[in-house]
Amino acid sequence: MAGHFDPLLIEHVRMLGDFARPEALLVVVVAPSENPLLTVRARAELVAALAAVDYVFAAGNGDVEAILTDLVPESVLRCEDGDKRRTAELIAHVHSRY
Repeated sequence: MAGHFDPLLIEHVRMLGDFARPEALLVVVVAPSENPLLTVRARAELVAALAAVDYVFAAGNGDVEAILTDLVPESVLRCEDGDKRRTAELIAHVHSRY
């Protein structure tokens, strides 16, 4: 699974839990964000703390594809576009309250 996780939301936790399989390792690649709220390292540490996750890679710019290619995963769930939308919705929600 690859995503920005910026910030880590309950939707991410649910997706990770749904994507996890007992017979397979769940590897997550944390992708860099354009305007991050948290550093890649901080986001990777938060994702790594989740019980469903076995391994986490903190990717630099352009590294997501290379990491996924090297890992040769059985399946990949890409969340980057959805993460951009979720972050924008969260920011809009916070701004609407003030």
